[in-house]
Amino acid sequence: MKILHLDFDDLKNPMGGGQAVRTFEINRRLAKRHQITVVTSTYAGAKDEKIEGIQYIRIGKKSFPWNFLAFLAKTPQIVKKYRHDLVIENFIPPIGPALTPLFTKKPVIAMVDWAFAWEMSKKYKLPFFLWQDIGIKLYKNFIFPTQAIRKYLLKGSEKNKNIFVAPNLALTDFYEKPKQEKLSDYILFIGRLDIHQKGIDLLLRAYRQVLETKKIPLIIAGDGRDKKKIQKEIKKLGLERNVTLIGSVKGEEKYKFFQNAKIVCIPSRYETGCLVALEALAYGKVIVAFDIPVLKETTQNQAVYAKAFDTNDYAQKILYAYQNAAKIASKIKIKPLPTWEEIAKKQEEFYFACRRQIQIGGADFSQKNQP
Repeated sequence: MKILHLDFDDLKNPMGGGQAVRTFEINRRLAKRHQITVVTSTYAGAKDEKIEGIQYIRIGKKSFPWNFLAFLAKTPQIVKKYRHDLVIENFIPPIGPALTPLFTKKPVIAMVDWAFAWEMSKKYKLPFFLWQDIGIKLYKNFIFPTQAIRKYLLKGSEKNKNIFVAPNLALTDFYEKPKQEKLSDYILFIGRLDIHQKGIDLLLRAYRQVLETKKIPLIIAGDGRDKKKIQKEIKKLGLERNVTLIGSVKGEEKYKFFQNAKIVCIPSRYETGCLVALEALAYGKVIVAFDIPVLKETTQNQAVYAKAFDTNDYAQKILYAYQNAAKIASKIKIKPLPTWEEIAKKQEEFYFACRRQIQIGGADFSQKNQP
């Protein structure tokens, strides 16, 4: 089968996130049996290349918002240029759907790792939600990382839609690492430096209150276009001596920062799945998050939750989690997560069903075949 995958995110992009990880991990397994072309946005140093059987094509501009606009504008050309039996389309910020079903007669599957046009409308004061709400009606086939985001986006209108729900997941080798007996004395945030989505402004305000009670270092790991804004906010709040920005961390270095942290803060305002939460759970870390449906589902109700976006409560929950980290961690019991192999196999079955234009029925397929 010839599979064309449109994903604005990219595994090698310095600003890349968990979405690109899933795209790569699933496709490199399916590439053993299918011809897969992944089209991403470009970035500094990007080039077309083949990685583990996957043909990567980079298009468009390098900086926001031109990268997004160019990617969207070129979507019709790309769909017509590359022969395909099936198209996978990852929704992209700030609008969500790229309207791919308008440009091909072959089946299109919406991979919903982003669904926040309403939030972007509030942020930029532009009606992005209209594009999302109208565009979503063009799609019949969906893959969601959580049930919560499925409910949020479709709002119960699932008739005549084919739906597969499978989590973004932690890599298997995370579970094989030895657990740290002695933890270092710091709080960890790790992820893309996106103030609005990741709630880094909320974390910093809450953290300033924490320092009034306990001088705990905060390490912020990651990269993103809001890095300079975050540095300014740290300075504005007088946190320069206590907060360290260490940039992007990967591989063994990332593992060490996770393992040594006393607690992990995930103060996101909105998420679709949150790979960082799954990684933290895999390490047996105590997570402090806001009480929002997606994070409660992703963390399997095993985190310490503050009232949504209440920085006073978040500060108190950080102190509670920090002071009781060992006790809380000993009670964390998570359900086993599927491997990439299991996800890929089930996702492949979903691809075949969609290609044959079988009317699967959303609830049935998700419940019977979800790992």
